[in-house]
Amino acid sequence: MWKVDYSHPMFGSLLVSGGFDRKVNLWKESGSIYDKLFEYNEHTNAVTCVAFSNASKDVLLFGSGCLDGNIALHQYRGDNFYTEKIKAHNFGVNAISFNKTNPFVFASCGNDKLIKIWTYQKETGNWVPEINNTPDDSITTDIAFKENDVNDSFATCNEDGIVYYWKKHGAQWTYRPVIEYTEAMVKVSWSDNGNVLVAVSVDGKEHIVGESELVN
Repeated sequence: MWKVDYSHPMFGSLLVSGGFDRKVNLWKESGSIYDKLFEYNEHTNAVTCVAFSNASKDVLLFGSGCLDGNIALHQYRGDNFYTEKIKAHNFGVNAISFNKTNPFVFASCGNDKLIKIWTYQKETGNWVPEINNTPDDSITTDIAFKENDVNDSFATCNEDGIVYYWKKHGAQWTYRPVIEYTEAMVKVSWSDNGNVLVAVSVDGKEHIVGESELVN
């Protein structure tokens, strides 16, 4: 089961979970227990990832990825939950991550060896992808936007044991390897201030990249 905690100014302490039962559940902390606020059961295969967006005090937005390649975006507005499903990847979604400074931008990666940056277009009401091939034709296993970063930087890791640091220069994304290991990488995450990147390999080892190594 995948689960992510989040503190929302309107709802309080929340937890979203998803698993092999194809369901996505949103829970609200109430004392020592969690009450279910919302359930989504229209994924056609196992839920592979969940993530919250730091939308605003008036908007609650979170996403769930599925083994069928679809991403469902769940939003609470006007006292109701609404879900939009988008076809994101072939052969399964591996991870999604919302931009920390622009809540209506998120990134996804899948088994089709593509990395996509999705931006919500208010004029059309659609999520539009910017598509990037993986740097070394390897499957990207995780993706994470950097905390507190106005430059839209993010990190990815892959099955070949490489962690890449991505940064936007104008309209182009550039990337470079910051970790190269002998085992597959499965998870990347950032410290709260965004100056330390941590990656975890399939053998359980943690790999740390400091701020000085991320400057480019």
